[in-house]
Amino acid sequence: MATVFWDAEGIILVDFLEQKKTVTATYYVEVLQKLKAAIIKTRSGKLHQRVLLYPDNPPAHSSRQSKDLLRELRWEILQSRFGPM
Repeated sequence: MATVFWDAEGIILVDFLEQKKTVTATYYVEVLQKLKAAIIKTRSGKLHQRVLLYPDNPPAHSSRQSKDLLRELRWEILQSRFGPM
């Protein structure tokens, strides 16, 4: 499985999950930290702007661990019009 992050300029990060592994809160936090590093490396000026994420619905995306990191980074989650994530 691939986790892909992009913006209007193109792909920022692609992370591949090892076979037979599942998305956990720990994995998702690690990916978010990789994303921060990738933004610093490729879009350094944008890190000071708003970072918005539109995740799908796995429990790892709404875990306390993930929410704590997102709050620390001051990144926002866009809510689906179909209900909370």
